[in-house]
Amino acid sequence: MTEKTGSRGTGSLGDENAPMFEVVEGGICNRCLHYRANTVTCAAFPKGVPTIILLGKFIHTEPFPGDQGIRFEPKVKMGGAPEGGSSNG
Repeated sequence: MTEKTGSRGTGSLGDENAPMFEVVEGGICNRCLHYRANTVTCAAFPKGVPTIILLGKFIHTEPFPGDQGIRFEPKVKMGGAPEGGSSNG
C-alpha cells in the first residue's frame, strides 16, 4: 500500500490539506472536554482522532492505543454545571 501525496495532501487527519469533515452524531468527540473543535484533534490524539472513535464505533471511555492516558470527559456534568465548576457560585 502506498501513501497518496500531492496537492490534496496525504489524507491523514493531521495533514492541513486533508479534506475536512464533521464529527458524526454517533461519536462523543463534540461532547468531550479535550476535543479541539474544527481540527479533528484532541489532547489524547493531537495528530488526529482515530476514525473508529470519530465514527462512534469505539467509545473512548476505555483505554485506546496512543491516547496518552487521556479519555473522554464530558464538557458539562449532569445537571448542566461545567466540568470542574461548582453550581453553588
